[in-house]
Amino acid sequence: MTSDPEQILFVTRDTLFGQTMEKHLTDNGYKVSIVDTPYGEAGIAHPTTPALVLVDRRQQDIAQLRRASHLRTTPFIGLLPPGQIVDEEECVKDLEQDLDMVLFNQGYREIIARVRSVLRRARLGAISKSRYVIGRLCMDIDRHEVTVNGRSIELTPKEFRILPQLMGHPTRV
Repeated sequence: MTSDPEQILFVTRDTLFGQTMEKHLTDNGYKVSIVDTPYGEAGIAHPTTPALVLVDRRQQDIAQLRRASHLRTTPFIGLLPPGQIVDEEECVKDLEQDLDMVLFNQGYREIIARVRSVLRRARLGAISKSRYVIGRLCMDIDRHEVTVNGRSIELTPKEFRILPQLMGHPTRV
């Protein structure tokens, strides 16, 4: 982990599940904000973009959170507490609607490993060729949008043409 921990937003109404996930995530170097509703202070109204959103898939208002402009390109993982099971149809429905991944019946170690994997890919900008992500800098070519920490940045046309070249090859000087 870097010295600046990655921010994870966890939306759950289950206090025990929230506290347990927060402990496991913070023990692994992540900064966690827990809200019990997408409308909470760290949810839709929050001015910065978390690196990842974890959603207790028992929440009924996931779609509303997903539509928040600063969270549109943030990875979303649906979770259930270990030991709880859902059927394949429910998982497929979640994936087709709003979630990028659904995890159930996994232990906390596996959940943390999957969180780490998703964040690693997001840092490398491996989400899409029309979208680049390096740390807190995000560029969506299709939307003609650049954000830093979730805040929109205005670029000149020339800067907008150059930035994908730099972000596409972050290890080159």
